[in-house]
Parts: sequence; C-alpha cells; structure tokens
Amino acid sequence: MPEPYLEAAARFGLTINGEVADIRKRAISSALLDRDSAYEGPVFVKSDLNAMGRPERRQNRSARRRLRPLPHKAVGELRPYQRYESLIEVPPEVWSDPTLVVERFMAEQLEDGWASRNYVFCGPVERCTVHLSPHATAKAADIYKSTTTEVPEELRALRRKMGFDYGKFDFFMEDGVPVLVDANKTPGMPNSNPELRARIEAANTLFADGVERLLAGERI
Repeated sequence: MPEPYLEAAARFGLTINGEVADIRKRAISSALLDRDSAYEGPVFVKSDLNAMGRPERRQNRSARRRLRPLPHKAVGELRPYQRYESLIEVPPEVWSDPTLVVERFMAEQLEDGWASRNYVFCGPVERCTVHLSPHATAKAADIYKSTTTEVPEELRALRRKMGFDYGKFDFFMEDGVPVLVDANKTPGMPNSNPELRARIEAANTLFADGVERLLAGERI
C-alpha cells in the first residue's frame, strides 16, 4: 500500500484495515524458503502477489487505456503455481525474480482427507474453518466437507500486529502451530462450490454485526 494512502487513512478517527500496509507473501508467509534453506521436501513457486497479480494487471490495463502511468511496475508473468520435488530443482532464474517466491509445499493430512484452513474475521466477529479435500493440493471445487474449529491465538496476534480488521487468513497446522501462507483483506466467494458459498453467505450475515461493532470501536 503506497505511503500516501496510509497517511490519508490515519487522518480519520476510524478505518477498516487502515493500517494494513503489505500483504505480499514476502511480508506475511511463514513458509518462505531461500536457495540456502536446510529443507529437503517439495516446494511451490508462487507469485509474490495475491491471486497471481491479477488485480494489479487489471489496474495496469485500465491505466494503459487512459494513457496514464502504470500503477504497478513489476507484476511478473501470469503463471500457475509450480511444484518442484526439491529446492535443487527450482530454476536459477526464479531466485533472481522479485515477483516470485518459493515456499515449502504445505499439506496437512487428516484421517478424513487433506486439510486446508482459513480464518475469516470482521472486527470481533470471527470464524475458523477446516476444509477437507481428497487431494493434497486442494481447490475450492474439490472440497467435500467443511467444519468449524477454534481460532489459533497465534493468528489473532498476527491480526493485531498487521492491523487487520477485516479479511481472511489461509493457513495449515504443523506440529500444533499455524503456518500462515496467505492474507487477504478483500476475501471473495468461490462460486464453484455450493457448500463453501453457503458458508460464506452465512459468515457475511455475521460480519454485518462485526461492522456495527467495529463502528462502535470494538477490536479483538
């Protein structure tokens, strides 16, 4: 977030996410690796930006149409996440590309399937959900079961540190500790999965109460 925007937000008595300055993976991910990391498992190469930088690309296209300077100079190539079986297999050019990051391949296997987790919140209203998929690399369309669970206190601490009032954290549990891999301050709705869509619609009803409580000055 450019500094002038943060300065403008600071002039107001109340803002939502007015202090969230950076949600790039380099700033928030707990699974990042570098080429010298002592790690021998599979890895993912990802865009440093959320959603592979699609929002930034849309803004750049809009600027081009209006013959204005591009707001985002370096968004990188639009590419899907790429898995490699070890750090040694990661191409050298990845390490020199500032638009890419390398993370540990996170996969949490439970008795009923492979788990992915998210923590969604609006002020003091919050919900943490475990989604189960038959595949280690779960997509929204693959999820066949979702259950609510307790919010890890470590994630609440991260919310406070990052200044988050509203958003969604994606994470995995590893040895009883949450590993944050993505933070989003504009969570969307996966249209491809009816169960997920119903849960998000129910959460949005709760978040209406969260907005009211934020306006009243409540925080976590």
